[in-house]
Amino acid sequence: MPLSPGENVGPYRIIERLGQGGMATVFKAYHPALDRYVAIKVLHPAFKEDPNFLARFQREARIVAKLEHPHIVPVYDFSEHKGMAYLVMRYIEGETLKAHLKGGPLPPERILEILKPVAEALAYAHEQGVLHRDIKPSNIMLTPEGGIFLTDFGLARMAQSGESTLSRDMMIGTPQYMSPEQAKGEEIDERADIYSLGVVLFEMLTGRVPFSADTPYAVVHDHIYTPLPLPTAIKPDIFPSLERVVLKALAKDKDDRYQKVTDLVTAFEDAVVEAASEVVPAPEEEKAAEPTIVPPTAVEAEPEAEPSRKRWPIIGGTVAAFLLLACCVGFFFASQNRKAKLTPEELTPIARPPTEAIPSPERPTRMPLPSEDPVSQALRQVQANPDDPQAHFILGNAYARQGDEAKALEEYEKAIELDPNFAEAYIKAGDILVAQKDFDRATEMYQRAADLEPDSVEANIKAGQSLWWDRQIRPATEYFKRVTELKPELPLPHAAVGTFLVGTGQLEEGRAELETALRLSPDLAEAHFGMGLYWKAVGDVEKARQEFDFVMQSDAKPWLKIETQKELRDLE
Repeated sequence: MPLSPGENVGPYRIIERLGQGGMATVFKAYHPALDRYVAIKVLHPAFKEDPNFLARFQREARIVAKLEHPHIVPVYDFSEHKGMAYLVMRYIEGETLKAHLKGGPLPPERILEILKPVAEALAYAHEQGVLHRDIKPSNIMLTPEGGIFLTDFGLARMAQSGESTLSRDMMIGTPQYMSPEQAKGEEIDERADIYSLGVVLFEMLTGRVPFSADTPYAVVHDHIYTPLPLPTAIKPDIFPSLERVVLKALAKDKDDRYQKVTDLVTAFEDAVVEAASEVVPAPEEEKAAEPTIVPPTAVEAEPEAEPSRKRWPIIGGTVAAFLLLACCVGFFFASQNRKAKLTPEELTPIARPPTEAIPSPERPTRMPLPSEDPVSQALRQVQANPDDPQAHFILGNAYARQGDEAKALEEYEKAIELDPNFAEAYIKAGDILVAQKDFDRATEMYQRAADLEPDSVEANIKAGQSLWWDRQIRPATEYFKRVTELKPELPLPHAAVGTFLVGTGQLEEGRAELETALRLSPDLAEAHFGMGLYWKAVGDVEKARQEFDFVMQSDAKPWLKIETQKELRDLE
């Protein structure tokens, strides 16, 4: 943008550039006549190519300028400078919610503090007939005094339907926060804003957006066709009542969402109260968690065809349709405060996504520590043996039990540096990295551990889980296949492999794995679900319905029943 500090734009003097987005660049400016700072949003020069843009800009700017609400950044003025349209708004000291979220997920009470004023602003705008069209964390401002403001009303509308190169080539709206109907170019209403706000809610709860990919159009595709990842699959300690609100807000069919933004915030407030009233046991009182298979990561079979309402596979040596796997292995990792462990033989499905991965069989303790003051004891061992990787590993464990993840990771990495073949240190480091949401490095750690100990059930399961979570489905399945060979008595890996094979068109191989899982655990709902997918794929609607009905009548997890209901609807 060819504006520089000291330059005058109308009656405003440019002070500094604050940031730049796809449609506009924001500057801090000074208005001498009123002795105040303002924010000037100068729209992209490419809009000058559109002869109708300025008229549309002025029409929309007048509408937005009439919005007067304590949580909407007011528009003071609008005009054009050297053919470039600009808006003048109140200058807000503070940070965006996007910057605020760099610290990770927020507690429910803090989320509610942010959600309520944003929802109030949206509800007011909707009453005035104004849609935002681009709700996202970077358009929500937080001030040091606790103020919360929604900004950038109307920008997406101003850029739409234009003839400029930019408006033809760009995607209006932000893909990661875009509703399915907006992504498909359909007419939208306030429920599109509710969906986008639901994505922001998902991100505040989990620390990440539900869909991310290499290209914007891949993200848009996911919003339209891919089942929503469960928040508890990302952050298992989210309360079910909070998760239910997010799932409803992000329903792909707008008729299934909250119909008013006030309904969304009321439901979330009730869920926060419900969650706060629950008694949470201390870590040492919790039961050790067990693995399960959860939806909803999608598997893209090659070659990919246009998705349709009926997701029936077309098999002819290769898969010629886009298949959605409604069942995948959960990515659950060990809690550092956990004291109890289970052997793989003890692992069975549970009623909700667990907070940790499949623990490993107990190993002989390398360096037993006295029960009192373990960190001090471990520190003395490290000081006495600074080049001993086992000493650093034990110190890492001591820090982990205290909840000091940073120091624990430092010690595990030191153990790895001293002994690059220390598989258990890779696993422990991976667990810490998952807690810190550094999933790429965690995957590397788990894969390294599995490569070093190919006969380790724990290493192979965690490597497979992390790859599956990253949508690297084929290599993930290879690790799960190895688990089925190492511990063939575990039903869940067979169910995971079988579901993958069915989803990629290898129907009979998948059926064999699923039948193995059912022989090991006849009531395993996840395996029955996979068998339902198999019978659906081969066209036996009655048997598919029987399998899905079994899941619905079982004590299967709520999210699995939701996926099963979708499949039953497809059979109608």
